[in-house]
Amino acid sequence: MTPAEELGYKVGDKFRYVGEGGDDCPAGTILTFTEDDRSDFPYFKDECGMLRCPHLKNIEPLNNNQGENTMSEITAKEVRELNQMSEDDRLLMGAGFLDDRGALTESGRLVVNHKTFTGIESAKIKDQMVADVKAINKARAATK
Repeated sequence: MTPAEELGYKVGDKFRYVGEGGDDCPAGTILTFTEDDRSDFPYFKDECGMLRCPHLKNIEPLNNNQGENTMSEITAKEVRELNQMSEDDRLLMGAGFLDDRGALTESGRLVVNHKTFTGIESAKIKDQMVADVKAINKARAATK
């Protein structure tokens, strides 16, 4: 029996990431279990389609067994905050560059510092980061 099976998890189940970012995943991210590789870090996809491999101890199941929409598991406050974020911000959040409050994560700061160092104008850095994430997501989708 795999670690995920021991916890009663099966492919297709929905989860919320509750870790503190050690898995390069923003807290509160909704994840779908996509592949059980028999490890403690199986494969998930976030709502933007990004592949994630959080440790099983850093996720909590949503109400999978009753077939409810995962949106019912998200608080009204979280929905309002997500609705106020731009599509680009949600994309950057899904990639782990912004946290659930819209602030840069450590990964986001590293990318911004690198892009500044390489001479990209600060006003264009966010656009470049969004373009990079879209290109990565497109490439990942093409390999599936």
